[in-house]
Amino acid sequence: MGRMSAESLPTNGCVSEGSSPGSPKKDGGRKSSAFRWCVRGLFLGVSLVLLLHPKLGMGWLESAPAGASPLLALAKLRGGQISFLALLGMVLAFVALWWWRPFCRWICPLGTCNELAEKLGGWCRVPRMQLWPVGQVLATAAVMSVVVGLPLFLWLDPLAIWSSPWEASDGRISRLGIMALFGALILIFSFATRGGWCRYLCLVGGLQELLFFGRRLGAQALREWASLFAGRKGGVQPSPLTGDSVVDRNDLPAGGAQKAIPQVHNQRLIRRFFLGVGVAGVAIVLPWPKQTKDSRRLRPPGARQPESSFLNLCVRCGNCIRACPAGILIPDWSPAEWTEFAAPVVRFQADYCHRDCVRCGQVCPTGAIQEIQPSDKLRFPIGKVIVEGEICLLADERECGLCRAHCPYEAIRLRFSWDTYAVLPEVDPSRCNGCGACEAICPTEPRKAIRVEPL
Repeated sequence: MGRMSAESLPTNGCVSEGSSPGSPKKDGGRKSSAFRWCVRGLFLGVSLVLLLHPKLGMGWLESAPAGASPLLALAKLRGGQISFLALLGMVLAFVALWWWRPFCRWICPLGTCNELAEKLGGWCRVPRMQLWPVGQVLATAAVMSVVVGLPLFLWLDPLAIWSSPWEASDGRISRLGIMALFGALILIFSFATRGGWCRYLCLVGGLQELLFFGRRLGAQALREWASLFAGRKGGVQPSPLTGDSVVDRNDLPAGGAQKAIPQVHNQRLIRRFFLGVGVAGVAIVLPWPKQTKDSRRLRPPGARQPESSFLNLCVRCGNCIRACPAGILIPDWSPAEWTEFAAPVVRFQADYCHRDCVRCGQVCPTGAIQEIQPSDKLRFPIGKVIVEGEICLLADERECGLCRAHCPYEAIRLRFSWDTYAVLPEVDPSRCNGCGACEAICPTEPRKAIRVEPL
């Protein structure tokens, strides 16, 4: 009987049993595959609806779809925040210990698109491209960095990538256009490599492989140690599913696609694990760009401090930007440092951060923006208010006072200044959280006489 390499096995784990057409085994496989595709289509449709209409996700779906990722759930729980979707993500990670890639094969919308492109490549006889499994190394590095409290590489999470294009523009039609372009690029890559994204690049896919094979290797090592302590000669023989780099079709057990999986040699898996640990260590000690006074940005209320923690945790998924009812959050397309690219920044152009709104923290899938209560917003100021008296209308003895009238915290009062010999706004820092109501209503153009600046 001929033997086949591990990489030649299909991504979804389905191996032909050689049964004749119409046999019960083959018909059962077809029914199982059809059911799986129905479930995947359902999750794909739900994710599209939630991205198009963020208000439908209020409640336990508020951080969907990115919040269901096992990797992002780990980051959020590491930060001491618990949500339904974060717990669901950890359950999926636990299931991956016994089941081959459950998240990829049943839930992930990017995985669904990848497998469709892979099938199309097969029909067009595109040769399968063998790449190095970067996903396992980066998944190890990401997990290790999250555990030590300096998360890295989270922006490569597939659900963060799936969600991020939707923040790039306003308006539903333009969002669909951006999403179509982004999806086309992924599909073209997956078509040209026959599923290369999920097989070799995806962080969550690599994490699930590490969990699955790590459990098997751990169980095998425990059996060998038990045999040694029991005084038996030799150890437990490596099973054909974990210890060999090639797989015979006859060795593969029937009765479930999750058992017929691509194989990874033990030594290769261990090398990739330690390589990932090394990558995390090097990335953590690297001299990352330091933030200067001129490069600081206004961040949403509850953003992690210091700024480096926020930037490492933020995966640029766009959940906060879509959820903000005032529309004051936008992606930073022209940052001072490359580490700040596309991170959410606050712009008080037409509105301000409402006193009773904490939606950004509720929808954040990683805890980069902490979940706070409206009553806590004074403890998490967005910035500090600066008054430039030289351009204030009151300094020219013109009637105004709009900033005082519209301050929701009643933190502004008008006081006579002996320096300018005019009545000017004065801000009480103890009552101000930098909500931007004063800046949004200030009539001076182009520079605002009263504005919010980073702390």
